[in-house]
Amino acid sequence: FQDVEVRQALIYALDRQALVDSVLLGFGEVANGTQPTLSEAYAPELINTVYNYDVDKANALLDSAGWVLGSDGVRAKDGVKLSFEIMYGAASTNDQIASAAQDYWKTIGVQAQPTSVDFDTVLVPAITESFDYQMCMLAFDWASPSGDQSAMFGTASYGAGFNFMKYSNPA
Repeated sequence: FQDVEVRQALIYALDRQALVDSVLLGFGEVANGTQPTLSEAYAPELINTVYNYDVDKANALLDSAGWVLGSDGVRAKDGVKLSFEIMYGAASTNDQIASAAQDYWKTIGVQAQPTSVDFDTVLVPAITESFDYQMCMLAFDWASPSGDQSAMFGTASYGAGFNFMKYSNPA
């Protein structure tokens, strides 16, 4: 995951519109950028790259990064397979998304193993305290249509929310 081409390939290989249409039954929109459309920080004019579904581009990026497709259908580099666990909070929608991601990534030679865990007792401590995970999938529902993200990124108290990188910009 340290290689930007690998991270880009993974997102290019996901048909996110198909996920919105099939799993969310059309009740959602594909995210571009890092901010939800309700956020006052949402600035689509500043988004330089949109990751549309493009399997050929995903494969080219992995090839460029040196990940070679093996006879078993899984890519490897320097003897290490491109294989990882996706940890996510237990919910039927998350099960469907993680399973679909596994299938999409398999088409580009990536082996992903979805693992459903309890959000509060396993996932949150893994991503905020022990950092014992390979990949995690997070999904949040904003509490109000105002787009207020302080529960996620507030800096008043680093012990609350998910601002575990401790980013703060007073401006």
